[in-house]
Amino acid sequence: MAVAAGFDHSLGLKDDGSVVAWGDNDYGQCNVPPPNEGFVAVAGGYAHSAGLKEDGSVVVWGSNDDGQCDVPSPNGGFMALAAGRCHSLGLKKTVLVACEPPADGSLPKTENNIILCVFNQAITLPATGNPLIIRDVTNGCADVSNLFSYSIDTDDPNGCTLEARETDPNDPNNHDLLPDMTWYQVESAPDWNGVAPFVFEVYTLVGDGNNSGRVTMADYSCVKAALGDRGDVRADLNGTRRVTAADYSVVKAYLGNRAPPKP
Repeated sequence: MAVAAGFDHSLGLKDDGSVVAWGDNDYGQCNVPPPNEGFVAVAGGYAHSAGLKEDGSVVVWGSNDDGQCDVPSPNGGFMALAAGRCHSLGLKKTVLVACEPPADGSLPKTENNIILCVFNQAITLPATGNPLIIRDVTNGCADVSNLFSYSIDTDDPNGCTLEARETDPNDPNNHDLLPDMTWYQVESAPDWNGVAPFVFEVYTLVGDGNNSGRVTMADYSCVKAALGDRGDVRADLNGTRRVTAADYSVVKAYLGNRAPPKP
């Protein structure tokens, strides 16, 4: 499947996931550590060898005079590797670490609902297409990805957060996009390079300011506590980007509604 070469040794990756190494073995660079299986890539350094496993971990063997075989913890999430004269390198995948709303949580607004995806490192958006696939799983798994606009959240100074904002691409004044009490599946687009696949589900429940799964009197308190706050605040139930007394009316209109059954 692949080959690599060090200074005086060679490595071959077989289609069964095992590695064969030959040549100079003064430092054990040809002694593939057991279990010799599950490899997807190899690299050769001056007197050491490295292999990437299908579980995202890296194995390095041979000369370790400069710590080139000591893979830093946590040893996981790698997608590529390389080896230099006396050092090794690994490229890690971008991994989802949190989302807002949390998995199985609610989108509470009457307009411009927002889904935030937080990653372990800075992200870049795909050159073409959407970074997420969002499906209405309550209504036949219809693809509603184009009812959102996608950007890197400007509130995150580290650039690690993707913002998906409910937006009509044809009419920015149309906010009646996501039906209330509906489940949505959110997953990474398969061509979003470097991002580890992920999937989670959320649902719309207008007026659920505290993410309790039910619109109750407690949501009045949620609005009251946030009065005057601006920006993408959860208690901004009417989507004006500021929490005002008008948000009490949203709670009143939807009082008693509960999370819909999960399909």
